[in-house]
Amino acid sequence: MRELHIYLLLEEVNNDIYNNTVICKSREDIMERFNQQLDYNESNDNPDKNYIVFSLFDIDAFKTDASRVTLGKMLYDTFYNYMVSKYQDSDKIKEIISSFKCKYFLINFDGDVYSLTNYKVLEMKDMFCNVYISKLKENKDFYIDKYKKLENKPDNILDAMRAEVCKTAIYKYVISDELDKNKDDIEDFIAKEKANLLIENEFDALFGYIGKITNNAKDIEFKSIKNSENEEVDSSKFFDKLSNNTYPDYYIYKSILDDEYTIETNYGTIKKKKSKDIYNLNFEFTKKS
Repeated sequence: MRELHIYLLLEEVNNDIYNNTVICKSREDIMERFNQQLDYNESNDNPDKNYIVFSLFDIDAFKTDASRVTLGKMLYDTFYNYMVSKYQDSDKIKEIISSFKCKYFLINFDGDVYSLTNYKVLEMKDMFCNVYISKLKENKDFYIDKYKKLENKPDNILDAMRAEVCKTAIYKYVISDELDKNKDDIEDFIAKEKANLLIENEFDALFGYIGKITNNAKDIEFKSIKNSENEEVDSSKFFDKLSNNTYPDYYIYKSILDDEYTIETNYGTIKKKKSKDIYNLNFEFTKKS
């Protein structure tokens, strides 16, 4: 059975990478994403895995019964044409087409997922949102803990998106309301979010740390680099490896958290120890005496 699951978001999330590359903002975006999912699942012989599309719900494709019917027909036709081009057996094609389903879900501000059967909710956004904003404010600590647990689930794009939705809503509607009472906490939160978006790989993280401890010195020299076995490694290959440890898919690239290495510089010694947080790689610096 093949199913297309379209997850609708009430608003964009804080994560610019998701906003720019994952979340659909038009009917054309949805069709493009669906085609990508078809190519990936079918070419990897993974027909039982659901196709997943994320979209803002406040777009023309969902606003009226007619627009939703039009989208549904376009999705069905795309699926049909793809299967006809892939398979020659008419009975096989008929079997696959008859089992295809398109289901809609809503990811709410609290990170929960609801099967969307009543589209009237799309016409009552303000009232619907206010109910759940109140829910977040009344149980802030619970939902902060919830999004952190979702964030730590590896290889699960749906839970990662649920975490982003919940985190964005908490910041926008709860933490920002407490600005006067918690100014320092909020500034730390914003700084970390912005810093995370600027880091593309472990190389960026390391050199960001070096710049911080040396006040962005221009004359930094790398004397030696040793791995966890205390073996000296080639600096060019080492930095190439760090450049390949890319973000933001931190739930995929978990192995770099266990890496340990020592870098001797003309300013002192930098050690990376095992870490539990990809955005805090546990660097330590000992200044040269």
